[in-house]
Amino acid sequence: MSDDVDFVDVHFGGRRISRYCATGRLFANTAVADFRRHVFCPGNHRIDCWLIAQKRKRPQPPQLPHDRALEALELMRDQVDRLNPYQFSIRVSDILRRYVTEQHGLPVTRQTSMEFLNALAKTPQFSSDEKLLLEDFLNRCDLIKFARHEATTADSRLLLEEATRFVKGGQLATF
Repeated sequence: MSDDVDFVDVHFGGRRISRYCATGRLFANTAVADFRRHVFCPGNHRIDCWLIAQKRKRPQPPQLPHDRALEALELMRDQVDRLNPYQFSIRVSDILRRYVTEQHGLPVTRQTSMEFLNALAKTPQFSSDEKLLLEDFLNRCDLIKFARHEATTADSRLLLEEATRFVKGGQLATF
C-alpha cells in the first residue's frame, strides 16, 4: 500500500462540483466502487465520481555540483575520439569552470584563465595541489584553444583526466 495522495472528483452534469482527497489506502480496495454507488444528490440524480490517481512524485534532491560535473565528464569520455581537441578542450573547460562556480561560488565562467588563476590564488578553498592541477589544466586548454597547439586525442584524454582528478579532489599527474 502507498501513502501517496489520491483524489476523487465528484462530477454532476459534466462539471466538477467537489474534490475529495485521501491517502491511497482508503481507495485501495472496493471502497471506491461503494463510494461511487452511494453518492447521490437531491432528486436521486446520480453523481459520477472518478478516482484520479495522481501519485505525488516525491521531489528528488537536487544533484550536487560535484556529481553533475563527474557525470558530464564521464559523458565527455565517449567524445574523446569524436571531437577534435580544440572543441573537446572548450567543452571540458566549460564543465570544470561551471563546477568551480557552482561548488565554490567563484564566478569563473566569464573570466580569462589568468583572471581565474589570480582569483584562485587569493582563496583558501583550494589546496596547493588543487591550484597546481587547475593551473596545469588551464594552461593546456589555452595552448589548444589560443596557440592552436597541434593537440592529439592523447592531449584530450589528459585534459579529461586532469579535470576529473580536480573534481574528485586529486593531485597533479606526473607524466
